[in-house]
Amino acid sequence: METDLRECVFCDVITARRNSAGVSFPEQEVLRISKSGRFLVKPGLGAFVYGYSLIFSLDHVLCARDLDAVDAQELSDFVSEEIRILRSLTGSPVIFFEHGSESKNHITGCYDHLHIHLLPLQVSILDDLIEELGFPVEYSQDFFARTSMRASSYIMYGDISGKVYYFFLDRVLRSQTIRQICCQRLGIPDAWDWALYPNRDCIASYVKSYRENAVVHD
Repeated sequence: METDLRECVFCDVITARRNSAGVSFPEQEVLRISKSGRFLVKPGLGAFVYGYSLIFSLDHVLCARDLDAVDAQELSDFVSEEIRILRSLTGSPVIFFEHGSESKNHITGCYDHLHIHLLPLQVSILDDLIEELGFPVEYSQDFFARTSMRASSYIMYGDISGKVYYFFLDRVLRSQTIRQICCQRLGIPDAWDWALYPNRDCIASYVKSYRENAVVHD
């Protein structure tokens, strides 16, 4: 699929280009804390919990479904390693999720560039997702169940149980749906909005701990 990269905010962040208004991004927004092959991890803006991170594809890829088997395995391994690091640094279980778009249409309520959210969380939000999205079509112990990657927008959710669930979408979601659900569960219902609550002090504290204590990829 052809994409005008000038329209992709995440491509701008990854390459540290100026934004559409010609303004340089703040240092925290372009900061990388680890990299592996075609993927990198950076602190997530709007970190309403300590350790909130994002894994991006360096290339402009719409979502994980569009990766070939080799790249999907690389991403799976990288996510697993970053979850291990997160658990060691936070002492918490970790959930992960992706808003996977079928096309450049924002149906998933998030930006259309492959990125995986990693979130230390003590509780499962599976029931909340079922209430919001309906029952998942498939689940798997594997990170990327290739049979699940049919041509549809989807939410992929990795639960604290270790299972991965796929919710295929037939409607447009509200903005940052899963962040909203998490914040509701945590009793901070307004904190989901990263633009209003960037939580830069929390980001700085986690980055310092990561660099001092984590084994960083080459």
